[in-house]
Amino acid sequence: IIPLYNSKAFISETIDSVLDQTYKDLEIIAVDDGSTDNTYEFVTSKYKDKVKCIRQENLGISSARNKAIYLAQGNYIAFIDHDDKWLPDKLGTQLSIFKEKPDIGLVFSDAYIIDINGKRINNFFEISRPYRGMVFDKLLRDNFIPILTAIVRKGLFDKVGLFDTRYSIAEDWDLFLKISQICPIDYIDRKLA
Repeated sequence: IIPLYNSKAFISETIDSVLDQTYKDLEIIAVDDGSTDNTYEFVTSKYKDKVKCIRQENLGISSARNKAIYLAQGNYIAFIDHDDKWLPDKLGTQLSIFKEKPDIGLVFSDAYIIDINGKRINNFFEISRPYRGMVFDKLLRDNFIPILTAIVRKGLFDKVGLFDTRYSIAEDWDLFLKISQICPIDYIDRKLA
C-alpha cells in the first residue's frame, strides 16, 4: 500500500523497489490523496499495468491507507510511503515468519535511515530497540516499528479497525498499539528497507 501526495520526485524509486521484490505474488495499490503535482497522471501512465492507482480528494494519509486496505485482495498488508524503498528480499523474508508462526499478527524489520540523496545516516534499531511477543507495554513507551517495514495480517483490521483518520501523525503507532493488544508481534533483525 502506497499513499501518495505530491510524490512525483521519489515515487519511481519507491514503486521500482516493490516491483524488484524476489517475492512476486503481490498487488500494488497506490492512493493519490489530492496531489497537485501530477503524481496520479505520472503513476497511471508509467505503471498502468503494474499499479492500481486510485485518486481521492485530500483527506490525509490515514484515509488513503484505509482506502487501499479496503481494496486489497491479499491476506497480508505491507506499507511503504512514497519516499521509501525496500530491499529486494524484504517481502519474502518477512512472509516466511508468518508461515513459521501462525499466531503472529505483525512482522517488521530494521531499516536504514537515509537523507534526500540516499546517503545512509543511521538505522532504526540503533534509535529504538525492537521487541517481539506481546509487546503492548513496551510499544506504549516507544514506537519501535518503522511503518515502511510493517506487514500485517489483513484479517486483523476486522478486529482492531483501520487507521484513525483523526490523526495525521503517529497514526501508525496508534494502529500498532491496537494490534499489540490482541496478538504477538515479531521482527527480522536485518535492514530490509
